[in-house]
Amino acid sequence: MKGLPFYVDIIWFGIAYGIIDGLLLNVMPVVIVLNIFSEYYFFGNLSGQILIGVIALVASLLVTLFYHLGYPEFRNKSVLFVLLGNTIITLTFILSGNPLAAVLTHMIMHVAAVFRGPETTIQLPPHYQ
Repeated sequence: MKGLPFYVDIIWFGIAYGIIDGLLLNVMPVVIVLNIFSEYYFFGNLSGQILIGVIALVASLLVTLFYHLGYPEFRNKSVLFVLLGNTIITLTFILSGNPLAAVLTHMIMHVAAVFRGPETTIQLPPHYQ
């Protein structure tokens, strides 16, 4: 792919879609879990923070799983690669405390996938013909 269609794919599928996916799959579930548990006393100690981090990671993975099962091409073991990638991306937010870590990482992954080509990668939304 060359020219204007390539740049449109970078802007839409790489940057915009990457940011939206990062917010929806990696940031929002973590923020919701943190808000739910922020009032509890065990949130202040290390073991409580680890427990809440694990719960937040599981929430992110559940959202990621159900989101991707909506696409027929992920209704097989390829969804495991998506879950592995999103585990790493969500951990960047959980460990750093900065949501930009997950959003930018997700966006960079999508931009890199555009450069690889939509036909050769699973990181981009499906391009049904």
